Amino acid sequence: MKNIFSRKILGAILGSFSISWAALGQPPVDESSELLRCPDRPNCVSSRVDRDLLPLLHNGPPGSALQRLKATLARFPEASIQRESGLVLETIFTTPLGFRDQVIFVIDDSGMKINFRSRSLAGYYDFGKNRSRMREFSAAFSTTVVAGYP
Repeated sequence: MKNIFSRKILGAILGSFSISWAALGQPPVDESSELLRCPDRPNCVSSRVDRDLLPLLHNGPPGSALQRLKATLARFPEASIQRESGLVLETIFTTPLGFRDQVIFVIDDSGMKINFRSRSLAGYYDFGKNRSRMREFSAAFSTTVVAGYP
């Protein structure tokens, strides 16, 4: 009887902690959050984590954001689209030395911004390549125009 009572008290305590976290406004974990998460390695950057790499900004519906993203990717011959699923675009950039880096773009539902994560698929260090690539990509995206959209 004492053991059952202890379990109920422990359950009530743990339950109050989960309610407290919800009350603090912690965002729910969704698929896009997981896609944009970086492992604890220096070879990964994300617009959700790195303050110097902001999401790509877009002025239009999600479909036009996707078109603009693809048009920008076409300007990078080392990029190839691997998978497209709804508002998620997975690409691989291959360096001249043959290293492969995965870049995942996630368009928000409004189409106004695109978050991204870029990570090396091999090795621990990338010597800043993912960061410099995403800065270059962001600059290219800001100048890419898609017909019929602002």
